[in-house]
Amino acid sequence: MDRFGDVEFLAELWQKARGELPGRLETLHQLVAQEEKDVDRLGDRMHKLRGLVSNFLTEKKAIGLLVTCEKQVERGELSTLESRWEEFESQLQSEVKNLDDWIASRS
Repeated sequence: MDRFGDVEFLAELWQKARGELPGRLETLHQLVAQEEKDVDRLGDRMHKLRGLVSNFLTEKKAIGLLVTCEKQVERGELSTLESRWEEFESQLQSEVKNLDDWIASRS
C-alpha cells in the first residue's frame, strides 16, 4: 500500500497488469516448452514479467522462483527449467489469488 496510496488506485493498476498476465504467461510457457530454446527471447520475456508482477506481489515466493528461472536461462542450465517454471506458475497463481482476495476484501 505504501507504493499505491489507496486500495482503489492499487485495484485499478492491478487489474490492468493482471489483464496482461495470461498472454505473457502463455508466451513464456511456449518458450519454456520448446525443444530448442530461444534463450535471448526467453530471458527477456522473463525479465519483463518480473518487472510487471514484482510491483504487486508481496509474498515474493513467485518472484524468487522467477529469478531462479532467469538465472538458469542466463547460465544455460535448461534441463530443469520446465519443472522450475511449473513451480513458478503454481506459486504465481496462488499469490495472484491472494492479492485478488485482499483487494476484494478492502474494496
